[in-house]
Amino acid sequence: MGLVGDACHVASGTTHYEWDGVDALTGAAAILGLYALTAALRGEPVTVSVALTAAVAVVIFAWWDPSPRTLALALAAAVLGPLVEIAIVEIGAASYAPDADDLGGVAPWLPCLYFAAGAVAGGMWSAIGRDGDSR
Repeated sequence: MGLVGDACHVASGTTHYEWDGVDALTGAAAILGLYALTAALRGEPVTVSVALTAAVAVVIFAWWDPSPRTLALALAAAVLGPLVEIAIVEIGAASYAPDADDLGGVAPWLPCLYFAAGAVAGGMWSAIGRDGDSR
């Protein structure tokens, strides 16, 4: 949600990033596209959906900011994000469809989605740390 909201601010001119190499709209579009892909893959075999989402997530990471710092953040997101969602499912606050809950009650491709989102967030964080927040 944050990436889409930020992309809206960039598109409207509310926010303008002064540092080179970061385009929040492009990053948000990549993550939004991956979300759409996971929706389109519903009903496909787990191997297919995980392999495809993992490949796209790695491409997003490699394209966005393939630095060790971003890799660490993306890997942390890939672990922590699904664990939080598993806890949310466990307490009964959310549920996944029966054909999309093979990973502790959540979708098995969820770590890939969090990895990609962590990669985009890490790339933005790296840019802020390099050039300063000029908003």
